[in-house]
Amino acid sequence: MTGELPRELGRDRRAELVREVHRMWIIAAVTRIAYEAGPDAVTVNWVAVRSGLHRSTVEALFGDRDGCLEAAFEKAVAVAAQCVIPWFAAEVDAAQRIRTAASGLLAFCDNERELATLCLAEAECTAVHRRRMVATLTRVVLDELSDQGLGAPDAGAAAASVQHAIQLVRERLAARETVSDLLAPIVSAVLSPQLGPSAARREAMRSAGTTMPPAVQGQPYPRASKNSLELRLTAPLLNELSALNEDARRQRAWPHEPSGHDGI
Repeated sequence: MTGELPRELGRDRRAELVREVHRMWIIAAVTRIAYEAGPDAVTVNWVAVRSGLHRSTVEALFGDRDGCLEAAFEKAVAVAAQCVIPWFAAEVDAAQRIRTAASGLLAFCDNERELATLCLAEAECTAVHRRRMVATLTRVVLDELSDQGLGAPDAGAAAASVQHAIQLVRERLAARETVSDLLAPIVSAVLSPQLGPSAARREAMRSAGTTMPPAVQGQPYPRASKNSLELRLTAPLLNELSALNEDARRQRAWPHEPSGHDGI
């Protein structure tokens, strides 16, 4: 039928989707374990139990616990980026871009607390990933301020301000409290080394009462979902898998495309 995949391609794609669904189940299991008991508590056996998959499947997809943690951390960062990039890119002013990025990240932390906690966890097994994330955030701050001439960027001070902001958020997440109201102090802390305390306070005052940037190009700002983490991660995959299964069902019912003379 028109628009359908050839049967072999359809079977291959279904197999890929099933593997990706299994990957998301495992990532969700890792994230939940880390949220409940800390990243150091993650083991392949526990991941298998929480994901409902066999240990051999977990090992085939990720190798070992470090592979599981790395995949979960990368997924968390990818989801965070989806909450920031469209709004960050829409701004022109450097300080506003930093404020908007911080707002998006804080909303991510409130809406995806399990993923955010994994990103910011102080654990040996996530130390490399955390240092890489801090370095990336520091470079973003430096680049924004340097490109638009807002003071002489200081790498050490920028790194310290990013670390301070992360610590503020980490403490709130650990206490199971909301973090969006941290926007003003975080903006002030990040901008103060480059703009000076007075200018940074003015930016913080502009941030006060603002917890979400406006929608960009008609896209609604991401909101917290009542669905489980597993469902949020797998919904697009399951929708595509369902469509492929329906396509296969129709092909079994109509093994050949009807000709123009059928029914005459």
